[in-house]
Amino acid sequence: MKKFTVFVFGSSLLSKDRIAWDVADYIVKNRLTKSFEFILSDNPEEIIKTREKDIFILDVVKGIDEVCIIDDIEKLDEKGINTLHDFGLGFYLKLLREIREINKVTIIGIPYETKDDICRLSKKVVKVLEQIGI
Repeated sequence: MKKFTVFVFGSSLLSKDRIAWDVADYIVKNRLTKSFEFILSDNPEEIIKTREKDIFILDVVKGIDEVCIIDDIEKLDEKGINTLHDFGLGFYLKLLREIREINKVTIIGIPYETKDDICRLSKKVVKVLEQIGI
């Protein structure tokens, strides 16, 4: 069975911006799934190094209430930039799509202001990943 790569973005500068890293670590340590490999990063240039044309990302998202799927990168708001990470991810995704280095981007968004604990968030993320078939 093929393992799918999920890029997990975060920042050590802001505790809320590292939630996706914590979720990925929890999923791996508790063996909630074996279908994917997580690549933890604070640098969107990591995507350039991959040979994959369909990109899967796990990251925190402001303005959502539940774990959800975002598959339209045009919806990424670069006006609300808080860190270089916020600017870089949207910029690189749009650039890579424009130059045809990637075909499709699927972002699994975790609420930035979540009240769920890491265990509950991790189970929700695994469920969403399984729903989209990766």
